[in-house]
Amino acid sequence: MLEYNTDYMHPVGYTGGMWEIMAAIHLDVEGWQNIMDDIIEKDGLCYLAHPFFGSWVWPGIGNDPKNVQYYSGFTGIEEYNSDSHRELNEVKNSADYKATERAFELWDRYNLKNEKHYFGICNTDGHTKQIVGNAANAVRIDELNEDSILNALKNGTFYGTNGPEIRFSIGGASNGQSLLIPESGKATLKIKVADQGSPIKKVILYRYTIGDDIDSAYESRKVKVLYEDKKGSEGLQLFEYTKKIDVAENEFYRIEVYTQQSLYGDPFGGFAFSNPVWIVK
Repeated sequence: MLEYNTDYMHPVGYTGGMWEIMAAIHLDVEGWQNIMDDIIEKDGLCYLAHPFFGSWVWPGIGNDPKNVQYYSGFTGIEEYNSDSHRELNEVKNSADYKATERAFELWDRYNLKNEKHYFGICNTDGHTKQIVGNAANAVRIDELNEDSILNALKNGTFYGTNGPEIRFSIGGASNGQSLLIPESGKATLKIKVADQGSPIKKVILYRYTIGDDIDSAYESRKVKVLYEDKKGSEGLQLFEYTKKIDVAENEFYRIEVYTQQSLYGDPFGGFAFSNPVWIVK
């Protein structure tokens, strides 16, 4: 990973044509869209870095995650950035910080646009050498090499984490993948969450149904808390959940996991999130 800094610019480049860009350079919406299009046209990957970090906000989007009409076609969004939240707040878990909440809402709303599948990434994007490795992406690959990793980041077959481990599938489709709706309209949801060094505090399942109106679709999302132990006093470090569920076309599902402490040293507690599983016809 390479980082290029000027007084106005902070893009992050990854070997093999992956770029994570931040709206610090003084461009308008058209200028940024042209950069995104150029990266994608050259078969690169383009992730938007921490979209609600301080005064560095995206033109058009500003501080409002409802503004998803301005950009399109990029690969995904950096949902969780450990260092950004450490710099900006003193809460116990940076996953609770409103900038992170807005980043997740922006991501969900982009997927409710139904123009393409947008993926979520977890990172520190090298803000300082001290925090490199505090947050990471766990990729699903058959061989450990550069091409396999970049392919996973391109296709969403990974989850973001600062420690907790996730296994999440619906009908065999996992992070970033699509399930062709079964004739029965039912599929088996499987979730396994583990943390080697900390008790699990909460596991949440989100379900979204794509419709004609993004606001209505977002507000009618289904949020199900599958497990909760607010203080971590139960000491549970492995959670498993299997259930046959009804699935329908134009749905997507994702999960979030909270644990008491981060295995990687992130000071705000353990957190992990899946990429969505989409239900298609």
